Amino acid sequence: MNKLFRAACQLFMLLTLSNVSYAGSYIGFGFGMLDYAQDNVESATLPDSDDPQVIVRQIDGGERPERIRDLDDNLSGLKVKFGYQVTDFIALELRGGFGVSPIKLADYGEEVITEFITLPVAPPNDRAIEIITTPVDAELSLKNYFGGYIRLGGDFPNQVVSPYVLVGHTRADFAVTESTGGAGGKLRDSSYGAGFNIRLNELLYINLEYMQMFDRKEIEVQEFTIGIEYKL
Repeated sequence: MNKLFRAACQLFMLLTLSNVSYAGSYIGFGFGMLDYAQDNVESATLPDSDDPQVIVRQIDGGERPERIRDLDDNLSGLKVKFGYQVTDFIALELRGGFGVSPIKLADYGEEVITEFITLPVAPPNDRAIEIITTPVDAELSLKNYFGGYIRLGGDFPNQVVSPYVLVGHTRADFAVTESTGGAGGKLRDSSYGAGFNIRLNELLYINLEYMQMFDRKEIEVQEFTIGIEYKL
């Protein structure tokens, strides 16, 4: 478990047991736009056949999987969060979400046209096969993500607009799919962000937020979210 998230849990228990008078729970729902950037994305292709009478090879003779390069595009997703307002200035949050629109990878392929190769099959079946070798139908999607965070600010007394900063840990499951197969990958990283709540009444808020979800050597994911927050 991430050290920061473990520290947040310990702080949550300490302040809860202290019967802090500011304590209160809230839930939230949001729509997010994720900016996904990656130099190389691996995409699954038609596997070699187990049938000794069939020969399946990539047209360029290279090793699978195919590569999609210089990917930088937007994914959209829905998310839900549950928070506990420990004081007026500190809250702990758990969040989860899933993607609703994938990225079509055809525009990022080194070869986006469909290529065919005809190969002979060993006797006694003297025939030929055609293999599509370029993943023109591949898509990158966000399957799901979840995380735990500490929020500083966001619910200042007698303030219509309450800014805040956010820090924590996020885990996400991404997938590359196409007609002949699929591949995927899981990411985990420390996350941070900032936003502000706009108070509509004593229980309801509108929320705008930016978060740096992942900032790794090969992948960077940023999220821009609009949502609502409701005090329980």
